[in-house]
Amino acid sequence: MIFTPSKIFEQYLQNLLDKRTTTELLTAIIENSDEESLRVSALKYLGELGLNDSFFEILEQTVISDSNQTIKLFAIEVIREKFLNEALPLINWAIQHEKSYLLKVSLIKVLKEIQDDGLKQSIINYLDQLSDESYEKWNFKQKYDIVIKNLLKNDLKYLAQNQLADILLNYITILELSQSYQYLSYEIDEELGVVTELNLSDLELETKGLPYGWKYNIESIEDITGLTNLTHLIKLDLSNNNIRTVKDLMQLKCLEELNLSNNKLNDEIEIEYLNNICAIQLIDLHDNSIAEKVTKSDFKPNVKVILKTYLQELEERFEQRFLQN
Repeated sequence: MIFTPSKIFEQYLQNLLDKRTTTELLTAIIENSDEESLRVSALKYLGELGLNDSFFEILEQTVISDSNQTIKLFAIEVIREKFLNEALPLINWAIQHEKSYLLKVSLIKVLKEIQDDGLKQSIINYLDQLSDESYEKWNFKQKYDIVIKNLLKNDLKYLAQNQLADILLNYITILELSQSYQYLSYEIDEELGVVTELNLSDLELETKGLPYGWKYNIESIEDITGLTNLTHLIKLDLSNNNIRTVKDLMQLKCLEELNLSNNKLNDEIEIEYLNNICAIQLIDLHDNSIAEKVTKSDFKPNVKVILKTYLQELEERFEQRFLQN
């Protein structure tokens, strides 16, 4: 008979299995099963057993040594919910050794919630370490490194813990983006160490070193890994791409200027998403199909909207006059 995590836990609730046996069976699934869903389920049920220290040890070992990203992400989330006070040594270790961007983001989010007097210095030390590391695309890293080094000279301890974590999150996000988009450019707030301007235009253009005809073909904001983690962005240029939906941009609460010209926006629901970017002041939508379907009155009154270029407006006026004559 094959025991699934749910069946094991059901038998435990019926007093057919004791806690020790239940723990051993669930742990065996976590350590030996090839099925991701079963392993996640086993971790969930282990959390229901009230094991405390021994459960934390299992989660800790999962974060340190497991090869499955989904399992590790789940373990980190459980640690955030149940073992925040015990998590600092593990999180400090993991954030310095983990290679996956998504896992690093999850670890940084845990750092933001931990209350510890020495945590700020730990983040500062890690930033110092990162800024000294060599990197394949040094030109992207060098710009950020200079800002971090200048901040370190002024003693970063004057910044709050969350601000330091934001610097770290912004830094690793730029490095992650540079792996995919070699022509991106960005600007940094030199006092806060966070990215305020980002240019990701022309992502669909053929890139040197890639096979002939290969294109990025970005159609959705969620395809741009880490973009929504740059929560201090004020200006964002996504022009000349294939973007069809901008729903995720609603997460960028500081965004004021957005260039979406020459994309593939067509559905009028996108206007609702754009109107829900709370700080937005300027939107460029020219050369999108949707620009032919809407007017400036469809947007918030305080937002400047560009639906046509100046040249397009002149051509339209000329055509109207020609037809009238």
